[in-house]
Amino acid sequence: MIVAGEASGDLYGAGFVRSLKKRIPELKVSGMGGDRMKAEGVEILSDIKEVSVVGITEVISNLGRIKKALSLLKNRLAKERPDALILIDFPDFNLRLAKKAKAVGIPVIYYISPQVWAWRPNRVKKIVRFVDKMLVAFPFEVDIYRKAGLDCEFVGHPILDELSGQIPLSPPLLKGDSGGLKEEGMKRYNLDPERPVLALLPGSRKREVEVLLPIMLETLDLLNSTGIQAIIPVAPTVDFYIVKDMIKGRDIVLTKGEVQEVLSLSDAAIIASGTATLQAAIKGVPMVIVYKLSPITYLLGKVLVKVKNIGIVNILSGREIVPELIQSDAKPEKIAGVIKKILEDSLYGEKMKKDLLDVREKLGSPGASDRAAEAVIGLIGEK
Repeated sequence: MIVAGEASGDLYGAGFVRSLKKRIPELKVSGMGGDRMKAEGVEILSDIKEVSVVGITEVISNLGRIKKALSLLKNRLAKERPDALILIDFPDFNLRLAKKAKAVGIPVIYYISPQVWAWRPNRVKKIVRFVDKMLVAFPFEVDIYRKAGLDCEFVGHPILDELSGQIPLSPPLLKGDSGGLKEEGMKRYNLDPERPVLALLPGSRKREVEVLLPIMLETLDLLNSTGIQAIIPVAPTVDFYIVKDMIKGRDIVLTKGEVQEVLSLSDAAIIASGTATLQAAIKGVPMVIVYKLSPITYLLGKVLVKVKNIGIVNILSGREIVPELIQSDAKPEKIAGVIKKILEDSLYGEKMKKDLLDVREKLGSPGASDRAAEAVIGLIGEK
């Protein structure tokens, strides 16, 4: 059984299952995920669209659906006793499931660690109690778990597998970033090669899009004089037609997913804090990170969060290499100012690109999905 709760987890889970099935073709996999995991043959017991929320108030309003999904998965664990339970991030949900698996004697492997180094570090104790092996994406995470007594292995970040083609893009459009391939991509999306391209990535959750996309659209209106053209790769966990309705006739290109392809063509990006910032970093796309939470969630986060920055690219760098405009700072005027600076100040834009590519070096090498699959087989044996 494999369980992901967000769009990025669905992507990583798909690559992981694909690697496992190369080694064990007859493998049967069930769990919680989305379209990408389903495409790899996973029996989807619960769809991530039902549970993908962030923040205390948002969780409370969706508690019924979350409990239903958790109960369904617990019952399947107890009834079918899979050979292993693979968990991908999504800790508040997944640790409850891990407890159940441990109680019935099912090995638990965590792939992509919760960000215990950023907030609620006390969760490490719970993770050690219910998890048999941790497979981490960042090298500095290894010491955290080994010091706590948990078997931990650095496998690298699966986002690099996506770029190298080990995780299939859906649908595949571009295989590179330059020359004729970029020209082909501009034609594919009906973009003008003489005008700068701005990617808008408002998040993979419905609530994120509802809050952040209007801010991004207002920002775009302020940038009209720059001749910029915008493109939005709508996350597969978000209703495409809701986004189409929200842009209200603006001349914006919409795609279903295709984040890597879009970033390959972009001169700058406005991105909701999350995995997409890493995707942009790997592509070397200058960006501004934006985010807004409910007031209650934000105030609680101020108490619990132990890092200065929220953007993973800044956390990995140990300094703010990308501007973060959070809560009251997430204003169209401020965001537009950063984008203008990226486009008009070549030294500023090139410095950010260099800093972002330095982040890529911290992610290891492609092959995380294969290394994770080997680790799981090594732990439970091929059954």
